[in-house]
Amino acid sequence: MREGYEALAPLGEFKGGVYRRHSGAGPKNRDAFEAVWEHVSGRELTYPPPRYDMPILMNPQNFAWVPDRDAAGVSRKLLGSFTERGTRIELRRLAADAASSFGEPRARILVFALSGAGQSGGEAWETHSAWQIEPGETAHIAASAPAELLAIVLPMLGRA
Repeated sequence: MREGYEALAPLGEFKGGVYRRHSGAGPKNRDAFEAVWEHVSGRELTYPPPRYDMPILMNPQNFAWVPDRDAAGVSRKLLGSFTERGTRIELRRLAADAASSFGEPRARILVFALSGAGQSGGEAWETHSAWQIEPGETAHIAASAPAELLAIVLPMLGRA
């Protein structure tokens, strides 16, 4: 992205999320990300047709907590699974002194601590801590106080 930005900067101006080309071929004003992406990839960025007509608003309080059979003191709420690739959003609740592991062979997992405190990887964590767990890695998150964690599972495209 940086290389694309540097290549386009002499030909135009990036301001407020818009790339304004001084002159030459192509549209004069473009979304800045799209302009850089198209320059780097050498092709037009196309978006797939929308799958939903409007935003999805979730009410997490209306989903039931389901006890995790494999981890004492841990419960889960599956808020949604999206696309055929399995992108999903879930909550995990950990009782004080409970622990949960996150990791999948073919997905990046983003975890955000909505509440609580504890230890992970030998380091202390607290409310608003975050983890990025790469495909094939595992993060073990232990709570020293009751905790709620938001997890977003992002399957990696193009990997077997």
